[in-house]
Amino acid sequence: MAYPERAIPPLSPGALSARVRSAVISPSWSAIKPLVWPLALTWPGFLALTVLTQSPAFRVYDAGRLPYLESVRRFTYSVAPNALLSAQREGSGTVVAMIVYVLIVTALVGGWVWAMRRARIIELSSVTPLLVTTAVITMPLLILPGLVSDDLYLYNLYGRTIAVYGANPLYYPPSSFPADAHLQWVHWKDLPSSYGPIWLMLCAALSRLGADSITSMVVVYRGAAGILHLLTIAVLWTTLRSMRPGTAATRTIFYAWNPLVLLEVVGNAHNDVLVALFAVLLVTAAMRRLWLASAFFGACAVMVKPYALLLLAPVARSIIIGSRGWALPRRLVVAAVVAPATMLFVSLPLWAGGTLLKNVFGNPASEMYTNTLWEFASDIAARLFGVSTIAIQHPYLDVLRTGAFMIAAAWVLTRGASRRDVADVAFRLWLVFALTACWVWPWYFVPALALAPLAGAARLPAATALTIGGLLFWTTWPERTAWGFEWLFAWRSIILFGPVVLTLTWAPARRLVFMLLGLKGRGSAAATDPGDVRFQTAAG
Repeated sequence: MAYPERAIPPLSPGALSARVRSAVISPSWSAIKPLVWPLALTWPGFLALTVLTQSPAFRVYDAGRLPYLESVRRFTYSVAPNALLSAQREGSGTVVAMIVYVLIVTALVGGWVWAMRRARIIELSSVTPLLVTTAVITMPLLILPGLVSDDLYLYNLYGRTIAVYGANPLYYPPSSFPADAHLQWVHWKDLPSSYGPIWLMLCAALSRLGADSITSMVVVYRGAAGILHLLTIAVLWTTLRSMRPGTAATRTIFYAWNPLVLLEVVGNAHNDVLVALFAVLLVTAAMRRLWLASAFFGACAVMVKPYALLLLAPVARSIIIGSRGWALPRRLVVAAVVAPATMLFVSLPLWAGGTLLKNVFGNPASEMYTNTLWEFASDIAARLFGVSTIAIQHPYLDVLRTGAFMIAAAWVLTRGASRRDVADVAFRLWLVFALTACWVWPWYFVPALALAPLAGAARLPAATALTIGGLLFWTTWPERTAWGFEWLFAWRSIILFGPVVLTLTWAPARRLVFMLLGLKGRGSAAATDPGDVRFQTAAG
């Protein structure tokens, strides 16, 4: 029996209910509704931080002239009491400012964790909603009146050395240009650059764009760092979605909305975000067995900040594990050619021979003990033995640190392969580096925090601990003599690294973080393989 064909009327969006229409026309935007309330907590948190940095009791450095702009002052003084915003660092107002900061950090971490837990029921078809919501969160940080680090001003002078004076910052420190109007903002005036040419050339473009206005320069660098952060999010989400679509949104938010990352990347415009971008690209290429691309991105990371040399070891390991027969030596040789060739090529515009390497070893970061457990140990040993801390640090702690790094790195590199081997090994090596270096600041954690979602859920407790330690560090730095805080400066290394050491060594601490993040896992030493833990689903 034949049935006559019936014409099907065209489907009009107006014929659908609003709920069905939003799901059909824009599934990603409809799916992201569970993040609205976490966003409503996080955005005001960063706005509150913007207001707090107006106070000299918390602000370490001025962000250009932003603290003195009439519009910024009018806004901040309209939402916070004058007593807080006019309090000085050494007065009793410091106690109030630090309590407010801890409350803000609690809200930011709470909103971040809440967003990750809510994102478990989200499966986005596009990264655009995450990019837009992250951009909204970062907006208050663009006008943050204060800085907790003045590295941005050093970046600017290196950029001006190229853009304004046509000189090479690898040879000429900022003090070479005493008439420069921005020199007064720089602390390390006699320090030639130990950053790679990729970052220096980007600095030249940004400093040219910022021109002679110190305030415009701050906003330009922050905006550029924010764009790099969004690019990292896009690559991270794309890679995670190809691995496990159901948890891609949750793990991307771990990095995208991470309060320490946002503070250090957008608020302080640190170049570690560019290292993080290249690190994520390296892992993405390695997962697709694109060894040469992986070596290329690793070399680019080194040409931003030389400590990224750590990333090349996981690439070599992945080639060794993933190759058989004659393919192994061939791939190793080609990768060993591609990485140095890339470094050579990008160095040509600012060619300085071995000067960059000389600057790296002459940099204070290569020999000064600052903000580390090793510095804390040297202070204790100096009191016990009645000698100077320098006598303890050089050569005794130098030898111990180097030995500890080599042993731990060898252990990481010789362990059995996992499903996320390159990301997992890179994260572990970064953690080893942070724990054995003599000079560490919270922004050094940014690349590790970008690698953690790729390394597997088992790495997230340690990464969460790095986040909390990095945020609490700013309650201790710089030294404050106000009552109730005079002792914190000496314990800053414990506050910075205590959470991660506790998480790595004490199973109940890991279980607590697993529970907070909505992870299923034993939280014991057995849960070190990325396959041992997983995000809870809506049904779980």
